[in-house]
Amino acid sequence: PIPEIVAAAMHYRVAAVGLTTSTSYPSKLLLACLQALRHALPAPMQLWVGGAGVIRLPKLPENIVQISSMSDLQ
Repeated sequence: PIPEIVAAAMHYRVAAVGLTTSTSYPSKLLLACLQALRHALPAPMQLWVGGAGVIRLPKLPENIVQISSMSDLQ
């Protein structure tokens, strides 16, 4: 749930929130959730997403970073 993710991110003062996605999650719903989460997080906090669900999206919303593999994080 978005409010819980935001609360945890704020509590722990993280620099980035990372999520993985599944192909079983509907693309339109995923896009809406990512937009809502990005809007709810403070601007300096990054939002990183990966997984098979993200690959299906035609374009990610602004200020969301796609991570294709763990080596991308290095």
